Amino acid sequence: PPLPLDDPQAEDVEAETAGSWVELTEDETRALLTEVPAAYGTRVNDALLAALARAHAAWSGESSLVVELEGHGREDLFEGVDLSRTVGWLTSQYPVALDAAPGAGPGEVLRAAKERLRAIPRNGIGYGVLRYLGGDSAAALAEREESGIGFNYLGQQDGGSGDGDADAALLRPARESMGAIRSPRARLPLRLSVEAMVSGGRLRAGIFHGASISDASAERLAEAYGRALRELIEHCRAPEAGGFTPSDFPEAGLDQAALDALMAQFGN
Repeated sequence: PPLPLDDPQAEDVEAETAGSWVELTEDETRALLTEVPAAYGTRVNDALLAALARAHAAWSGESSLVVELEGHGREDLFEGVDLSRTVGWLTSQYPVALDAAPGAGPGEVLRAAKERLRAIPRNGIGYGVLRYLGGDSAAALAEREESGIGFNYLGQQDGGSGDGDADAALLRPARESMGAIRSPRARLPLRLSVEAMVSGGRLRAGIFHGASISDASAERLAEAYGRALRELIEHCRAPEAGGFTPSDFPEAGLDQAALDALMAQFGN
């Protein structure tokens, strides 16, 4: 489904980009990085995207969401890959379909996001090759329109500990602005972009948008995202939270219902 736009005719350009911010406390960030992954065997990206799916559903009224997911492309994809003499990111971008059905709780949406992301071959790095070089066999991909919302988790910029003197680090962010990196007249590639990172022991997520989405609407989404993240943390801290998903046992060929029934026999 399309994004809810306040002004569909507006031209989204760099000069009119605005942002709303979500920030977790140090305690909430530690829980997101340690306690949430421990509950369901997930990664930080799984949790951030699951919360985004729930926030988007509350914001737009739509239970399904397709995100243009951006990755750094430096994964260990297969044996023999040596990136030790390369610098920078080898950015990959690919679409991911997420669901947050009405009434679905944080744990249910998190497990679904985990399974969807685990099913993507090689973290999506082959999508661009297939779309742009696949010829007739990939015609449907070549013609698809992007969903309008992107997501990028930039990782832990300081190790995520929040401890120690930041000035003692060998490399640290400069305090001055680096200036514009794009023309102010450049069209935004996506209507809405979510960028998250951990710095100073806190998770910060920015929701950036152009003129087609109002500041008030973006702020509502940001508030919903912060609320969804905290609900997910609270859920994963509960004693009854946690469990396995089919991707934890890829050779078994079980779906979630069969796995839950099997684990119940063992008292888990």
